[in-house]
Amino acid sequence: MSRVRCEAVLLRSVDYAESDRIVHLLTSTDGRLTAIAKGARRSHRRFPGTLDVFNRLSIDGHLKPRASMAFLESARLIDPFLGLRADPARYALASFLVEMIDRLSPEGSQGSEAERLFRFTVESLGLLGRVRPAPTMRLLLELRALDALGLRPELGRCVRCGRVPKRDVVVDHIVKFHVADGGIVCTACSLRLDGLVPVEIGTLRVLEQGLEGEASDLVGLVLDTRALAQAARLVFRFQRFHVGVELRSERFLEQTLPMAGAGAACPPACGTAQSAAPTAGRSVLPVPAIQPSLRSTARLVGHDKWEDPFQRLSSKVSKPMSDTVSDSSPRDADDRERHPLAMDTLVSLCAARGFVHPASEIYGGIAGFWDYGPLGVELKNNLKAFWWGRMVRERDDVVGIDSAIISHPRTWEASGHVEHFSDPMVDCRKCKRRFRADQVEGERCPEAPKKRAVADCDLTEAREFNLMLRTELGASVDESTTAYLRPETCQPIFSGFKRVRESARQKVPFGIAQIGKAFRNEITPRNFTFRSREFEQAEMEFFCHPSEREEWFAHWRDYRLQFHRDIGFDASLLRIRPHAADELAHYARAADDIEFLFPFGWQEIEGIHDRGDWDLSRHTEYSGKELAITDEQTKERFTPMVIETSVGVDRTALALLVAAYTQETLEDGEERTVMRFHPAIAPIKATVLPLSKKLAEPARAIQKDLRRHFNCFYDDAGNIGRRYRRQDEVGTPFCITYDFESADDGCVTVRDRDTMNQERIPVDGLLSHLRDRLGEGL
Repeated sequence: MSRVRCEAVLLRSVDYAESDRIVHLLTSTDGRLTAIAKGARRSHRRFPGTLDVFNRLSIDGHLKPRASMAFLESARLIDPFLGLRADPARYALASFLVEMIDRLSPEGSQGSEAERLFRFTVESLGLLGRVRPAPTMRLLLELRALDALGLRPELGRCVRCGRVPKRDVVVDHIVKFHVADGGIVCTACSLRLDGLVPVEIGTLRVLEQGLEGEASDLVGLVLDTRALAQAARLVFRFQRFHVGVELRSERFLEQTLPMAGAGAACPPACGTAQSAAPTAGRSVLPVPAIQPSLRSTARLVGHDKWEDPFQRLSSKVSKPMSDTVSDSSPRDADDRERHPLAMDTLVSLCAARGFVHPASEIYGGIAGFWDYGPLGVELKNNLKAFWWGRMVRERDDVVGIDSAIISHPRTWEASGHVEHFSDPMVDCRKCKRRFRADQVEGERCPEAPKKRAVADCDLTEAREFNLMLRTELGASVDESTTAYLRPETCQPIFSGFKRVRESARQKVPFGIAQIGKAFRNEITPRNFTFRSREFEQAEMEFFCHPSEREEWFAHWRDYRLQFHRDIGFDASLLRIRPHAADELAHYARAADDIEFLFPFGWQEIEGIHDRGDWDLSRHTEYSGKELAITDEQTKERFTPMVIETSVGVDRTALALLVAAYTQETLEDGEERTVMRFHPAIAPIKATVLPLSKKLAEPARAIQKDLRRHFNCFYDDAGNIGRRYRRQDEVGTPFCITYDFESADDGCVTVRDRDTMNQERIPVDGLLSHLRDRLGEGL
């Protein structure tokens, strides 16, 4: 266990569980660090008003080996940078810089890199606490942030040949900036390049001064309108190309401190040195007109048409409602699209309300493993029951099984997992992270700043890393006792094909389905429960004649897409993405992914695959048992083709949480959080709420009667409005209030979660009323 005692700036914090807080810190010694502050929302002694964004702190904590987060024991406030909070423009720019550091800086960087980034952050927040920023300062601080992160553009000499473009400067006063190479290029080199940004030499001088000088010197640097437009275009395109993401605070910054059309001077109301006129001792560098115009010559790299850099790209999810789901173009067309929900918000709610929390939480958690709480397991079980009903019970041509987690080792040789289910990996001795070899260019660590020399990187030789989790069977340990936890649930279906077909008296075409755990030793588990080392799959393998492959593939793709519509996903959150030929797995002849729009982009939640006869043929070869069949009518002997539907239960449960999460403002100005689950999927179907604890006995009797049919909760703590809000937050479709009139008229009040409408229902007819309202799935 190592101690962590240093200065830090708080980048972001999220409430966690009932009293804890997860904090993202930029430390002076260890770079970016994620820590959990136990009891932070209750302890005024250890965290006396310190855990607010932007605060400069002195922290004390420790980091356990293999723990995913540090433990923050106490924090003392050094500087709150109060000036940041007094003005929207200062706050917006500080938020933008802090988010950039939080999103782009590697976790755990040490030495000079950590010190440089920490120094930049403290100096920038200090400057913004004293001075209201003008557009020029905004631009230069963004450029300095990129420099501190290791993304400094080359502005002094040709990035290709190294020559200073003197002739360009003397004759035209214009140089060209190549976005992809990250620097200016001379005339000779520019002739062979596209995507160049013209920029005046005077503008470059100001940018260089902003990079080289102290933070306090930025007050005296001002660009006029034309120069500011050139510089903003250069920085915007450089940042977007090399960073590749839009920051959530960017739109707010553009609203409070716009770059487009900004003049050289800040309004007089600023009350700073920059509020004076341009003649007050500041350097204002005019820039001659550029021919041809920037708008006619500039291009976004990799795009065919102009895109105005001041119209910040945003993730648009609120599309018109549609009855169709898009048949997607290649993945990169929509890579920037994101669901607007922040994952931190969802993770916090899941922990606080008992949906999902880290496994082994009291020991700091273990990466890639998650526990489902009381509501999470109900949600997941409802999803699995809905799947099982649609895929098995409602069909005559599909049967179910539940196979063992550990199979004979030869199973995984036949399936190709021993041969194909591994990646060459390299380790970086500097950042202590592991990467796939195909992610490493040359000898440079992917996490290293681009300005670091290759010789300073320290990578190990590539070695094979198998993604299957090994275990040992029996008392002794040798090669003969090695076994694997299954990496997928489908292989036991193939090895058991003959037995199941005969015992279930099924004829081709028919399917075999099962739901079960699978395990993969993921290199970098991420995105909450989306990519884990232990997960649950719901798979169905459908066996058909070779001539019917395409027909059944289309049938199951459409059938499975309708399933996702039926559990409550809006059409705008779903799409089908066919796999290109170079994406197909070694066993697949065709594949379509059903993708969902997560906060981290479009991602697969289910795959429909044409596996051909690969699996049955391989198991025939490796086991020596013939798995081909004979058609009783035609006497044709053939190996059945396989159409697979494979859905990630955990991924779909996460998608349900994302799709259900809603925050709305009511007419009285109050805000409420609602989880709008489909009633058939909701963890709790109804909750009984006695208006007073004196009415507990008849209210309990109603709950006891209802819970025999579905999950029914009881809550008598707090006022009725607070209880309604608690049930909204966990997604309960209906609340049943037993009041003082109920004993007289034999009725209760039923409140709808989504509309908040209330109606009186007789107790005798309550069950049938709820059954009708809850609908399919019970």
